Amino acid sequence: MAAVTAGAALCQSTPGEKAAQKPAKLRDVGTWIAFTQPIREPAAPGRALGRVDVKKTVQALLVTRLDTYCFFIWQGPNDLEDFKQLLIATQRAKINMWVCIAPPQVGANSLPHRGSYGTWTSEFVDLARRHPNLTAFFLFDLDVGRNSKLFHPVRVNGMRKAFNSVGMNMVIGLKDVTSTFTNIFGKGADAVVVNYTNQQTIGNLSGLLAGARALGAPHWKLIAGYYCSTTPWSPRPPTPDWLWYGMRRVLKKECDACVLTDLDFRTPAPHDRGPRGVSKLTLTAKNFLQAVKAGNPPPPPRYK
Repeated sequence: MAAVTAGAALCQSTPGEKAAQKPAKLRDVGTWIAFTQPIREPAAPGRALGRVDVKKTVQALLVTRLDTYCFFIWQGPNDLEDFKQLLIATQRAKINMWVCIAPPQVGANSLPHRGSYGTWTSEFVDLARRHPNLTAFFLFDLDVGRNSKLFHPVRVNGMRKAFNSVGMNMVIGLKDVTSTFTNIFGKGADAVVVNYTNQQTIGNLSGLLAGARALGAPHWKLIAGYYCSTTPWSPRPPTPDWLWYGMRRVLKKECDACVLTDLDFRTPAPHDRGPRGVSKLTLTAKNFLQAVKAGNPPPPPRYK
């Protein structure tokens, strides 16, 4: 009940609060976005996870030439504090940040505010006022399971209004863009991530993106999402060629940006291990972005 009350309060503001929530100019949502595990320090005795190694994580982002990093605050007791430290370090490194928390379908609420979505919203709005590199809140898997029941249009619209007041984007993640979903949630987002789940072939990607562009809200930025690991629906891993082709959709203007999910900054799985033990997919992304930022055509992958 407290969570519902807090969520409703986001949409019931006094005249003074409404003036304060006048939308600011939206920050750049980014073009090359990593949504992946950070590099962590060794876990302390009795702990499942170590603290985020902020220095090494930022260095990995810089080496790979990614411009934005999405951090998932979940069950780690220090996740929120680690996120705040990452905000400071990435701001110095001129890297932007997204933030996300666990939707209900994940099964366990993010710590420390759990299901108090009004408190989470206030927390991120306050951080965005102090850190101009906090550019977006990412609500992933909105069309999965019961997520859209709890994150209903009134709540999502209110969250977007609060985030927009400080220049943050509201980004939603969908498995599929439909006209029905757009009619219900179109006013609740500034951008949409459409995950491409066929990791064995890239043949129908352009059609998927064209359909999402046609059926989505006109003001939405369209972001392609690529899983850089095995998944329950695709036990065979994607190839460097697959990732290279997907990233090229941004240059072809078929989408506005891409999210690389589970890009491996740590010791990769054997199937993904390239020269010097580095992930072949990470090397592919690095070489691609190095060429793009130098104004050159991205070379085909070297690692098979």
